[in-house]
Amino acid sequence: MKKNLFLFLSVLLLLIFITAHSSQASYNVDGEMPDISEDPVDLSGIEMNFQNGRDNAIDGLKLGGLYFPNQGAFLVGASGNSNSGMFLEFKLLAPLGAESFSLKLPASYMISDITVSGSRETLTPFPRDVESATSARDLIEHETFLSRRAIKNKTNISAQKYLGVVGDPFGITLSYEHPLYHVDYTVWAPEYNERTFETELNYLKGVLTPTINGIDLELAIQWWGGKMSGKSAKFPNTTFAAEALGFDVRANSAIGSHPVAVRMTYATAKGSDSTFKNILNLEGTSAREAYSIEGEIGIIEDRLNLALGFRGGKTGDETNNVDNAVILGAVYALPNAVQLRVNHIIYSG
Repeated sequence: MKKNLFLFLSVLLLLIFITAHSSQASYNVDGEMPDISEDPVDLSGIEMNFQNGRDNAIDGLKLGGLYFPNQGAFLVGASGNSNSGMFLEFKLLAPLGAESFSLKLPASYMISDITVSGSRETLTPFPRDVESATSARDLIEHETFLSRRAIKNKTNISAQKYLGVVGDPFGITLSYEHPLYHVDYTVWAPEYNERTFETELNYLKGVLTPTINGIDLELAIQWWGGKMSGKSAKFPNTTFAAEALGFDVRANSAIGSHPVAVRMTYATAKGSDSTFKNILNLEGTSAREAYSIEGEIGIIEDRLNLALGFRGGKTGDETNNVDNAVILGAVYALPNAVQLRVNHIIYSG
């Protein structure tokens, strides 16, 4: 019944949103959808992933694989107005147990028409089909940009993603945006269900975006806090809390004609025990934390990017607490919207 209702609503939305593109869609804060029909998309991508060493419970050396597209999908992106859009994915051959539909409705609603020095206030609701509570703005701004990075495995290169969030979060983000900074405040729940969560989970992010000597910078601090009482099979009737802190620095510049990006991240989440359950670190008895640094350079304009990164991590477990990774990455944009991406990961710890 739910799938039939979802299909009906999806078809109805397709009829409402007339302007559609069978390509990967992206939206910025204003909801604009540029013409990206010639841009690389992951649907036609070929990926090679190799790992050396031990990754938690995985033993052995020199494990890896070559991945060709093994699914078919129909992708539709549309713009409803200047501040909202739609992205629908229908998998023609979904993996066993996976959902066949994925619907995202990125939207940014202006709270007031009054702007001061280019600033404005917006509301951004985000659906359950996102990675974490941090993805509300990413869903609007960075969907396409992230897919072009040479290192795609964000868990291995982002300290914030290393913390992880259990479930499929949903919520709403209130933003104050200024050309030099923005502040996001999000109220969220870790999953969607038909019952009501007693939740007071909060996520706060402040970002400075200055340009110094031609270098575009992004300096951010992130805080997770609050508590909730679960009322589902995944979250029994127990009180959980969110307690974590994160920092990240990004710098974009160029060396001659070659674009260069440097990213550094750090995040930590308090451990859980019999009286305190941290939803960002449910299994760890001590703090789960990570730091990372990644550098990426464009070798051939709009074609070839190379990247090198390192992530140092602590799992929060009493044993096997160290979890480090060195990542080498390359992405090459072939003709006809095909990407070839190679990631080589060396684990230690």
